Amino acid sequence: MDSQTVTSSGTLAEYVVHPATWLHKLSDTTDWGIGALIEPMSIALSALRRANLQLGQAFKGIKPDVAFECTGYSMPIHTCLGVLEAGGCLVQVGIGAPVNELSFSELLHRQVDLRFVMRSNSCFEDCIRLVENGVVDPSLLITHVFPIQQASEAFRTLSQPESGAIKVHIVC
Repeated sequence: MDSQTVTSSGTLAEYVVHPATWLHKLSDTTDWGIGALIEPMSIALSALRRANLQLGQAFKGIKPDVAFECTGYSMPIHTCLGVLEAGGCLVQVGIGAPVNELSFSELLHRQVDLRFVMRSNSCFEDCIRLVENGVVDPSLLITHVFPIQQASEAFRTLSQPESGAIKVHIVC
């Protein structure tokens, strides 16, 4: 593990201690709720960069040239690999469980590229600039906000698909 790897199981606490190199300054005008979205946004930007996508890029056929798989579980990974165009690229964002039975000979014959994204890979500063310059507005992702006293309700809401929750924030 390197110095950028988070090894704690969460930060739902009043105070959290991290090395200074993990911290990124937000402008005084950036809302903390928006600031909390910089980390997941930086992982998405890292995945886009790993895919080498370009604005206006043309695709070859009916099947996708690039697939992003973000669950880290075997069945969706196999589904993505199955629908990719020959010569396509699967960008695997994280791993949730051991993935067995990948047919490397099939991937070789179809010339499918596998690229992996473990974390934000130095995309924080770029995401902060995108948000602070108004290029990206992640506020629409915040669907629910709960005070810390209602944290249990916040977790219940997040676990119920019918709630429509995308990003649930708990604030102190």
